[in-house]
Amino acid sequence: MPRFFFHMWTNGHLERDAEGITFGTLEAARLDAEASLFEMTRSCGERNPTL
Repeated sequence: MPRFFFHMWTNGHLERDAEGITFGTLEAARLDAEASLFEMTRSCGERNPTL
């Protein structure tokens, strides 16, 4: 199965995903990335309601 790596920029610093995650398809990886992004932005909004 393909392994996908999700690197992120945080406060101007690149955080590399050293492990990656395996997914059966590119579509499955995209859907997981979208869901993760939604959760991260939601939790940021909870910590900082002005976002």
